[in-house]
Amino acid sequence: MPGSPSRSHTAGRRIRCRQRLGYEDKVTTALSCKIDCRSSGMPSSSRSFLAAFGVEIVKTNLVVSKMKVGQTLSVGALLQCLREYGSATQITSLQCVTQTADGNAGFLRVSIIEGICAVLHENRRWCEARDALMRAMDKLSFPDMWDEVTGGREQTFPGTAARLIAELATAHLTKTLGSTSRQVLTAGQHAVAA
Repeated sequence: MPGSPSRSHTAGRRIRCRQRLGYEDKVTTALSCKIDCRSSGMPSSSRSFLAAFGVEIVKTNLVVSKMKVGQTLSVGALLQCLREYGSATQITSLQCVTQTADGNAGFLRVSIIEGICAVLHENRRWCEARDALMRAMDKLSFPDMWDEVTGGREQTFPGTAARLIAELATAHLTKTLGSTSRQVLTAGQHAVAA
């Protein structure tokens, strides 16, 4: 096919991608190293892995209103969160969006994925209480949260939006599930308590 890269050229890009990202574990390799670094496409093995968790990478830009449950354009965010937080946290965060409410079609966005991953990484107890976490996330309105974060602006910086998403999600989960921090008593406090 004229203009398309040869198999060896594509394989070379994949190897460079693997070397650049420095991933070693099998899950990460399945998601990241097989990705053609020059396109937003993802091979079928990685797509099927994500599909098992209700996520589909779409190649074309879709208007949010036309996206279906679990569809995302956020390949970069998926890779970054996988590298930074690990597969367990990433999968749980994706499920918090796709398996709650009505599936939150159109809300697997960079800022939401990164924000939820950050919250769950910092609060492992919430991840471990999966059923309670899903019930709590079911009560969180992603459209309302997004409107609060964007404040009606047409453009929002992804890093700022992710931080605000994390703050709102933390506040909601703390209110619903309780704080994950344990009060540590000092020696003096132990004596008073006794």
